[in-house]
Amino acid sequence: MPKKTGHIKLMVQPEYQYIFDCLTSIDFNRNNTLVEAIIVFDKNEGHKSTTYNLNILQKLVPILFQCEVFHPYYVYDNVDTLFNNTSMLPFKIITSDFVLTISYEQDKAVLYNSQDMVALTCDNFQKSLSVANPICHTFHPTPEEYLQSTFLSDEEINAEEVHELFYQPCFPSFCPESILMDRLNTDIIPPEMQGVIADYFAKIRSKYSSHSISFTLEGLNLFMETGRVTEIPDFMYTYLTPPQRLALLKNIINSVEDGSFTPRIVRSGKLSVPSPICICAPSEQKVVIYYFSPNKGQYIFHLQELSLVHAFHDFLVYLPESSMVYSEEESKELLHSVYEKYKNLYN
Repeated sequence: MPKKTGHIKLMVQPEYQYIFDCLTSIDFNRNNTLVEAIIVFDKNEGHKSTTYNLNILQKLVPILFQCEVFHPYYVYDNVDTLFNNTSMLPFKIITSDFVLTISYEQDKAVLYNSQDMVALTCDNFQKSLSVANPICHTFHPTPEEYLQSTFLSDEEINAEEVHELFYQPCFPSFCPESILMDRLNTDIIPPEMQGVIADYFAKIRSKYSSHSISFTLEGLNLFMETGRVTEIPDFMYTYLTPPQRLALLKNIINSVEDGSFTPRIVRSGKLSVPSPICICAPSEQKVVIYYFSPNKGQYIFHLQELSLVHAFHDFLVYLPESSMVYSEEESKELLHSVYEKYKNLYN
């Protein structure tokens, strides 16, 4: 068990799966233990490096959800040169009491409990940390903080193109103020914040045509069945009534018909989109991932490592024209069929 006010410093690559699995199973949070990791991102250009760096993020995501005191940093180097079967104990785990150095094959290790060795290794770690950068900024906001932290800036709203992947359509882009104000939870949201939210929704509605939004049929059906908007935390609103659900879907269809919105519905057999996730790329230099945990509330990830940012951005740009989504005409037909289905059901 980690001791109170202790620390764990890691120089471990994602290939060492056991260490990352351990981080998801230990409750560091209650002991105020700081867990820092320096991870090498491959500096070479090309598909291999991009895939390797994305694999790092894949390994880290479960830890970021489970271990809120975990802070991963990155440096660039040649991964194949630093980590291979001739490397001398390249993986390191440092605590306030000992240092464990581990072989590349993960079958040999040396444990040091000399405080001089611990201090020396900590000093080297801090020197590396001084030139490293955070992989992402993870924000686990309170309900009050959430209201102010998730809004796009005016510059981002007014961008020529914003690329997004949601489980559901971006309902705030099509939600009239009458429905918004009827559904907002005024017991929690103060009047001044209600006005801020209304103004923000108005800005989003006026600029939705510049947003390229891919979403799932499952997410749309969930909304029509329950009135739940998965991208908005439950504390903010009351689920929409059947007439309000139909009205929002009709707004989307009208925008499709007048050419101001091009729908792209994801083929679930080719791309799985988790229900509590939203990915937004307001520019080539910024990607924000919103994740809503049923147990822990909202998480916001601002990706800061550029190879990851560019990979996500390029994917979101590519997605609407790929075989992973239905064509524009097929998406239109699906929207109409969903509308008719629930119109008949509710009437």
